[in-house]
Amino acid sequence: MLPLVAILRAKFRLPRKTFSPLTGFFEWVIADGENGKAMSHQGQRRVIEIERLRDLLAQVIKPEVIPR
Repeated sequence: MLPLVAILRAKFRLPRKTFSPLTGFFEWVIADGENGKAMSHQGQRRVIEIERLRDLLAQVIKPEVIPR
């Protein structure tokens, strides 16, 4: 099963370099999370918050126009 950060980045269809500022994580932290390394509790919460934001945006605008 893919880690949540990998799933979320795939939903946004963003490279790590672009996804990094959105999350507030360094690119290497995202890469570590995608490769199965455990994220801090705070990091996990941040990823879940961003996922919720994307899902809420998708309810009011077409998902394909959410920034890539």
